[in-house]
Amino acid sequence: MANLSSDDIKEILKAFKRRKVFWELMIGTILTNLSDDATMVVSVLLDGDTQPINAQVINLSAWTADARVFIAFVPPTGYYVIGMAQPNPMLLGIPAAPSTSTGNGTPAGATEIIDDGLPPYVFKSLAGVRYRVTLTGRSCAGGVAGDRGDLRLRYTTDGSVPTISDTLVGNDKPFGVVPVTFEVGHNTTFVPGAADECTIAAFWIRLSGTGTMTPSGGCQLYAEPIGYV
Repeated sequence: MANLSSDDIKEILKAFKRRKVFWELMIGTILTNLSDDATMVVSVLLDGDTQPINAQVINLSAWTADARVFIAFVPPTGYYVIGMAQPNPMLLGIPAAPSTSTGNGTPAGATEIIDDGLPPYVFKSLAGVRYRVTLTGRSCAGGVAGDRGDLRLRYTTDGSVPTISDTLVGNDKPFGVVPVTFEVGHNTTFVPGAADECTIAAFWIRLSGTGTMTPSGGCQLYAEPIGYV
């Protein structure tokens, strides 16, 4: 048998790939939301192709239209979605510089009000990504012992500044009041649910008692992505 040239070997390998003799790892885009929980099949367009293929997925949580995914072809069973293919740099750190306080906020009583001494935090959110939101360093000055207050973070995804009717970021932060200034930090997680501009603002309210809650002190408010859902 004659020795094969490198070009001959390349042609043989190409022929094997065309006949799906080898396992292959490819990247593609999901075209439709997962709709059949029994078969767990989605339509996927592989990069470089013009016709979609059907691929099986291994869980139901993240496979939605427009998601970039890794596809494995496993002979003889077919194509499988095996993971997300979106190594977006935003997932490696906070997506925007933290918002920092500019001064004390307006004292809050029995009516919830925005912390007007802390500008809202604005960043570009990614669909299907969970974010951890942190408020650190903000203090509350309460003048009546025994009062109870609540710190609430609210958000919008339409570019507007949040109001008291907008959705909470994760959970709120109730706290007890002593007649001194003390730090009220907060750390919670949420999924914005939209690949859009996300705006987060802090709100304060007195839950019980007769005094007021005055937000004060230097602080930072920011979000950081912690993974796909």
